[in-house]
Amino acid sequence: MPSAYQTATTKAATAKVAAGVKQLTRAKQQLQKAPQATYLYNDRTANVGYQDYFDESKSIAAIAVIFPGFFLFIAVLITFTTISRMIEKNRREIGLMRALGYTKGFISMKYVIYSILAGILGSIAGGVLGTLTLPKFIFSMLSNNNLTHYVGVIPWAFIVEALVAGLIATLGSAAVVLIINLREKPTELMRERAPKAGKRILLERIKPL
Repeated sequence: MPSAYQTATTKAATAKVAAGVKQLTRAKQQLQKAPQATYLYNDRTANVGYQDYFDESKSIAAIAVIFPGFFLFIAVLITFTTISRMIEKNRREIGLMRALGYTKGFISMKYVIYSILAGILGSIAGGVLGTLTLPKFIFSMLSNNNLTHYVGVIPWAFIVEALVAGLIATLGSAAVVLIINLREKPTELMRERAPKAGKRILLERIKPL
C-alpha cells in the first residue's frame, strides 16, 4: 500500500510488523548458530525405586522356589503318619476283610479316597487362597511411591501343578503304607502288632554309670 494512502495507525502497525520480522530473522540466525541438541532418555530400570522393587521381587521369587518343596515334604510326612495310624487302628478290621475274601484293592479304596480328597481340597484351597492373599501382602510390603496400584492375576497353571504335586505326594505316601501293611497275612493282621524289641542306649553300656 502506498505511503500516501496509509494512516497513522497503519503506519505504526507496519513498523511493528517490520520490527517483528527483523527479530524473527535474528532469532533464526541465532538458532542456526546454536549447537545441536542432545537428547537423553532412560527406561524404568534406571529408576532407583523400580530397580529396588525388582531386586527384592527376584529375591522373594528365589525363596518361593524352595518353600513349595518344603511344604510338599511336610504333606508327605503328615499323610504317611495319618494313613499309618488309620491302618494300625483298623488292623483287625482289615485282617477280617482279608479273611472273608475282600481284595487288597477294595480294602485300600477307603484310604486312597481319603488321600485323594485331602490332596485335592488342600491343593485347591491353598492355591487359590495363597494367590489371592500372599502376592497382595508382599506387594504392600515392597511397594513405594512409584508402585501404588496392585493388579492380581491367578496363575491357573501353577495351581494345576500344585494339585498334581499334592496328589502325587499324598497318594504316593498312602500307597507305600498300604503296600507294606497289606503284605501281612490275615491272621497276623487280626492280632495286635508285637512291640519292637528294646535297645540299650549308650549310657547303659557304660558300667560305672
